[in-house]
Amino acid sequence: MSVVVSVRIPREVKEILEKSNIDWKKKVKEYLEQLAIQERKKEILKEARELRKKISRDTGESYKLIREDRDAR
Repeated sequence: MSVVVSVRIPREVKEILEKSNIDWKKKVKEYLEQLAIQERKKEILKEARELRKKISRDTGESYKLIREDRDAR
């Protein structure tokens, strides 16, 4: 599902774009899509770094867990 986004620009800018036969609506849409993708990547990277910090804190006791598991067999 899509939504409508309105942007107010100077009349001169719109006239220049129309005279240049630039599909400005398509360009704006592509730019916003790329911007959203970049922001999502930043969020994912931040989450991954937070998970990595949590995991690295727990590694100090891993040898005890492995020994306990092996002894239980």
